[in-house]
Amino acid sequence: MIISEPRFSSAYITQDGSIKRFDDIGGMLLYNDEEKEDVFKFWVRDYENENWISSDLAKFIINRDITTPMGHGIIAVEDLGRAKEIAIKSDGKVMTFNEVLDHHNSMDHSDHH
Repeated sequence: MIISEPRFSSAYITQDGSIKRFDDIGGMLLYNDEEKEDVFKFWVRDYENENWISSDLAKFIINRDITTPMGHGIIAVEDLGRAKEIAIKSDGKVMTFNEVLDHHNSMDHSDHH
């Protein structure tokens, strides 16, 4: 997959060492839902500086009005203070990765197929 905007990109490494790259965090979650791969580690890019962050250390901002490549409206940053500032400006919600997974799993994804 071609990554057009690195600040939205994400990836994961499977237990067998395969690396999967995505241009959108929500796209990664949907793909993993469908493929059900045994993921060793999820990674996301910091929206502001494009550094890779382990998903368990990232703070996620979710708002459908945030324009991301696949339209999922999920971005990540490493700093909690910055996450709160972005969330206030975008009327979004700050979440941990586990909360993002719970949120994602509770949604109807039929419009993305």
